[in-house]
Amino acid sequence: MAKQLSRWQIFKLPIILFILSMTGIVAALLVDGEIDLLASLALASTLIVTAWYILK
Repeated sequence: MAKQLSRWQIFKLPIILFILSMTGIVAALLVDGEIDLLASLALASTLIVTAWYILK
């Protein structure tokens, strides 16, 4: 029989990626300078995680 996963186990990564993406978009819109690089990485985090799972 398959192991039952809790809601937190199912939605943990999507929630973390959502928060990271929203933080990145707000930082990209409101802050200039070196923070732009971090904002870009935060926005790209979803693509990075997706590519990692595809290549895995």
